[in-house]
Amino acid sequence: MARNPEIEEILLRVDLVGLIGTTIKLTRSGRSYKGLCPFHAEKTPSFHVYPPEGTKSGFFHCFGCKKGGDALTFLVDRDGLSFQEALEQLANRAGMEVPRNIRGVSLSKKRSRFDFLSQCQAHFRSNLRHAARGQEAREYLDKRQVDKHWIDHFGLGYAMNAWDGLVQALGKNSDNVDLGLSLGVIKKRENGEGHWDFFRNRLTFPIQTASGEIIAFAGRDLSGDSQAKYLNTPESDLFKKSRILYGLHQSRESIRETRTAIVVEGYFDVIRMHSCGFANTIAPMGTALTPDHLMILERQCDDIILLFDGDRAGRMAALRTVQLAWDLEARTRVAHLPSGVDPDDFLLSNPSEAMAQLLEGAVPAFNYLLDQILEETGLDSPEQIRKAVDRVFDALKGMKSNTLLDLRLKELADRIHIPLTNIRYDWNQKRTRDGHSRVPASSPNGSPQHIQNNPIVTPEEEARKGLQILLLKDESKIEELIGDKLNTHPTSRACLEKALNVLKEQTEKDDLVLFLSAYLDGGVSSARNMLEQGDEDSILWEVEAILREERIPEDPLRTLEDYTDVIVRSYMDRMVDQYRKALLAAQAEHRWDQLQQIAMKVDELVKERDIILSKGKEVR
Repeated sequence: MARNPEIEEILLRVDLVGLIGTTIKLTRSGRSYKGLCPFHAEKTPSFHVYPPEGTKSGFFHCFGCKKGGDALTFLVDRDGLSFQEALEQLANRAGMEVPRNIRGVSLSKKRSRFDFLSQCQAHFRSNLRHAARGQEAREYLDKRQVDKHWIDHFGLGYAMNAWDGLVQALGKNSDNVDLGLSLGVIKKRENGEGHWDFFRNRLTFPIQTASGEIIAFAGRDLSGDSQAKYLNTPESDLFKKSRILYGLHQSRESIRETRTAIVVEGYFDVIRMHSCGFANTIAPMGTALTPDHLMILERQCDDIILLFDGDRAGRMAALRTVQLAWDLEARTRVAHLPSGVDPDDFLLSNPSEAMAQLLEGAVPAFNYLLDQILEETGLDSPEQIRKAVDRVFDALKGMKSNTLLDLRLKELADRIHIPLTNIRYDWNQKRTRDGHSRVPASSPNGSPQHIQNNPIVTPEEEARKGLQILLLKDESKIEELIGDKLNTHPTSRACLEKALNVLKEQTEKDDLVLFLSAYLDGGVSSARNMLEQGDEDSILWEVEAILREERIPEDPLRTLEDYTDVIVRSYMDRMVDQYRKALLAAQAEHRWDQLQQIAMKVDELVKERDIILSKGKEVR
């Protein structure tokens, strides 16, 4: 969280409440503003925005999904912007310039390219509006039933049926020529001087970032003679097809409001969906969806619906895509279009209600995969079942979550009426042959023994977090209550040193070991620096949120002792269990000389643990 001082100045000047208030409704709640989290679905507000205070920049934190950060984080996560793009937006909002040591040559160069591409866009738009030059393109759009409002909304234009229409418009300015060549909108003649247009007689589609900057163009052939119906300008550091979604700029508000994104395949599919009321629709750039595309969408929605063409190619695209989505937090579903029909065709011959009904019936990704595989292989013979199982296994091999994997295998077992134990056995055999890890075994009732991402917070976890937050609170206010700082008061220091020693016996790499060591050595500033240098900001944002509320326990010493007691007691519970197992092993192996020593250690640990338990305290 430590920032360049000039960036901090930008963050201090930005009206964070106003910025976030453009996305969600915020109401004042004490020292913060509260609203429904824009990053996950909730009915009770748990999202807090804390305005700048003095020399501290503002930040947000959701106590539900734990997402937090400053204005930069918000723009990056909400809009899928790069750090530099988000910083430039905030600087403009604050009436400042991006710091030179951050901007460097790259950002100013990027700005000039944005301006150049906007100049190209103005040329294409002018061509489309021109009575004579744009007639063919306008007739094509009329034929496809795209009216002026949507032409303007998506910025459609026209590249003339000439070799140098754009070249002439750019003039002889060498900077323009260099930019045109680097961005691929013009090309150098191979057999002589001069340049020629990359797009000729094509309807143009500006490709934009989520914030609306034009970074490339796509062109649809109108002659009928080109082998390439659609062309994109070449990739550059501005334009990476694997990370850009067509229509995201126009869709982002609707995606945030509905928490749903509809993914289609074509530019005209996006435009038609928007014109019929489905403004949360986007499309990849003529390629298959990539993990980067899905990551961008996952940041902004809870539900992703794949609405691909109803032909075999569309089904295959859906099958490829769902295999990238197994571990997403967002739910992924697939909507079925009739065979040979794309969304544009469907909406031209059906009312919007029919599309709404089709989307409502979208099936979960894994169900879709099973449906398609079982329809192709059949289940009429052992060989067909074997083939189906192998194809499902291949589709699941990229899953990271063992919990979700086990649930998928259970769904497969239920569909083909094969015992889950047999499915698990075959999976483990296949994964062992392939050199991969096995799925966790199940308990007798069929549920996984090891479940990842357990949402239950243990008393020890609660105590660890509570201790960190307590130690980061305002030292002067703690000192008013106890007459000393917590890292120097004899009682609190003894408790902290005991907890630290216990934690060190388990591992030196525990983050709390580093935190407590830093705190005991240098107080709040040292502990805070340790957190800021770490990789995980989430605990720090939560601490910041709680600190801004300025809640100080009435008895900080007792609260600290409660937290450290829980940490020490949890350690002792583990040690007692470990020594009792060692005692049983020593008995079984007739190591009589060790029995008394182990038994004494168990008694010692139990007595010490019982002393802590006898205090009768609870973590507050």
